[in-house]
This record gives sequence, structure tokens and C-alpha cells, in this order.
Amino acid sequence: MGITDYAQKQLREIVFAELPSAGGTITQNEPFGSVESVKAVSDLIAPLSGTIEQVNEEVTSKP
Repeated sequence: MGITDYAQKQLREIVFAELPSAGGTITQNEPFGSVESVKAVSDLIAPLSGTIEQVNEEVTSKP
């Protein structure tokens, strides 16, 4: 999963990303993390329910 190009353009520069750990579960339509930009902090909403298989660690170190 990721965020849309539209969301990236609206947020501009993303400076921090909080993501769930691999093995965790997410629930459809519920927040599961957040991204922080120079403009705002936005929740990431799960489009479906499931288990996190892996996390792109580069996103947290270089959002």
C-alpha cells in the first residue's frame, strides 16, 4: 500500500512516517499509521483488513 500522487502533492515534503510493524494487523477504514509533512499530520486509513507481511523500512528512514 502507499499514498496517492495527489496526496503526496497536497502534503508536499513528508518529513516523518509512522507505520505498523510486520506481523501486525490492520482493520478496514481504521487508521494504521500516519505521515507528517511540513504542512500537516495525516492518518493513513486502511483500505482493507489484513496482516502486515512486510514494511518498506526506507519509508521510515527517508520519507
